[in-house]
Amino acid sequence: MAERVKRLVDGVVSALHFDPTPAADAVGRVALGLDVDAAEVRELMAAPLGPMGPRRVVWNFGASGVQWNPDDGRLVVILVRQGDGLPFAVRVSRAVAL
Repeated sequence: MAERVKRLVDGVVSALHFDPTPAADAVGRVALGLDVDAAEVRELMAAPLGPMGPRRVVWNFGASGVQWNPDDGRLVVILVRQGDGLPFAVRVSRAVAL
């Protein structure tokens, strides 16, 4: 369960950033993995909408993967609870110091 939660949190926190100049090859790898157009991925990554500000959040990893680098050190609290008929539930409250 811990690995699933870590991946979920990394994804959420990465989405709170933007990268004004994302690396073309990393964008291409993300686009390929999602089966979407690379231009759309680049546009979404570079859109200056992320409240946590600019950050290089993705780069190449290995022969064909990517590594995400969210600024999760700014998280304050993450509460993970198992139950409610779901495999796990995550609640993040007042978690990002902007």
